[in-house]
Amino acid sequence: MDTYIKVFLAILNYEGLLEVVGSQNVNMNITGVDFPVGYTNADLGYNTDEDPEKVKYANNEKELITALWNCRKMTLRYEFEKVLQQCFDVKYPVTMFDEDYSKKVLKNREELDTFLDQKCSCYQPNFQFPITLDYISESKSVEDFSNYELFEAINSCDVCDIPSFAIRDLPQNNFEITPIYESYDTYTGVFTIDGEVVNDSAVNGVPFVEKLSAGSRYVCFKVYAPDCPEGIETCDYFPVLSNCPNDLAFEIEPLPLNVYRFTPKFTFEDDYSTSF
Repeated sequence: MDTYIKVFLAILNYEGLLEVVGSQNVNMNITGVDFPVGYTNADLGYNTDEDPEKVKYANNEKELITALWNCRKMTLRYEFEKVLQQCFDVKYPVTMFDEDYSKKVLKNREELDTFLDQKCSCYQPNFQFPITLDYISESKSVEDFSNYELFEAINSCDVCDIPSFAIRDLPQNNFEITPIYESYDTYTGVFTIDGEVVNDSAVNGVPFVEKLSAGSRYVCFKVYAPDCPEGIETCDYFPVLSNCPNDLAFEIEPLPLNVYRFTPKFTFEDDYSTSF
């Protein structure tokens, strides 16, 4: 039986971090960090109005992953879901640990997808090892005994980036849509809403504004790359609430000679028109 010894390493600077990460192998690999962890916006490449050198602290893994995700840094969860669609699948049943380290046995791919979909973006895949990976394009299976071996398997996959997007409400049924994907000069991002192209040159992290009518809008974001000439796409339904006035009324003012003045009364938006 293999014996694993847990040791703690003090990393004093960025060069030390690079040395530790680069020295990993199947017998020595990083499995976590000791919280709290201090970081700055400058460390993560995050541009805000705050002082970029102001030190913040992540007190647990959830806070650290949230900080990385807010800065659009790709996490294990993102990389795992990307290769799961294109490179390999796990052999079922497989056991994963929940946030409270309770075990969840997943019998098929649908149960795995559901399990991950129900988690917040800060949740990272936590398997009970060993697990077996079945490669899609090759007739082979590989058994992994640790997170490190899973990382190595993920890194060995040559797959297309899975795009995503964030949508933020603005006044008058306008919405700010932000594309999120690994961006290179040779990549092209295209947004469609209900099948109609609304942006054919989307840039990672650069938002654009679109006005949407009420209803369930089907938003898709597709990225084309040299290695993925057919593109890879992510889609989702986005509910848009009605922007109709709910205080509609009018006043009637009698004038001489049987003439009447009708005055509409409601909360008026710039793009409203009225008729009697």
